[in-house]
Amino acid sequence: EIKQREKDNKQLIASVAHEIRNPLAGMQVNAELLMEAAQNSAEVDTYSKAVAKEIKNLSNIVENFLAYAKPIEFTRAIYPLKPIFEEIRSNIKTDFPDHQILIQGNGNARVHPEKIKHAFFNILKNACESSAPNMEIVISVQSENEILSISILNQGPPIQANIQPQIFEAFFSTKSSGVGLGLSISKSIVEQHGGKILLARSDSSGTEFVIQLRTG
Repeated sequence: EIKQREKDNKQLIASVAHEIRNPLAGMQVNAELLMEAAQNSAEVDTYSKAVAKEIKNLSNIVENFLAYAKPIEFTRAIYPLKPIFEEIRSNIKTDFPDHQILIQGNGNARVHPEKIKHAFFNILKNACESSAPNMEIVISVQSENEILSISILNQGPPIQANIQPQIFEAFFSTKSSGVGLGLSISKSIVEQHGGKILLARSDSSGTEFVIQLRTG
């Protein structure tokens, strides 16, 4: 009964997300046209950029709903992970320009690059939201016995021990914004790759997530 209810909920979420997706795409195009037309007006330019940013946030929420409710089959190939992390770091700088993200090591894994990028992006976004701009976020990549281990460590406040077992659950969040799907989606994507994700530690020394993927 619980599984059937979860299946029904996912179908409903997917249907609603699809209905919202197309109007949002049209709004995004019009917001971009408005920004182009508003170049001679600083005030209109400011407001149009704010509208475009909120549309982007809504689009991300819709994509997260779809990723949770309707995961799709995908093919994998061997890719180096460092360029993927470098692209994520570049993208995430838009919202977190002062955060320092260090990438240590490299390795190849059998992944779908866009899907695994989504998983890593969610974890890194959480790390940025949880830590001050002057604190480093360190991504470490190590390979051993055909397993690639990726550590993502931030030095923000620890996750409370009593909620640690819940952090990968769908719709669980301690934030005032967002819908609580980021880590749940990351876990789903990593597991679809035949990998594992876990909270390795969260204490006064930092919070560390570890993702394990197969190299072949």
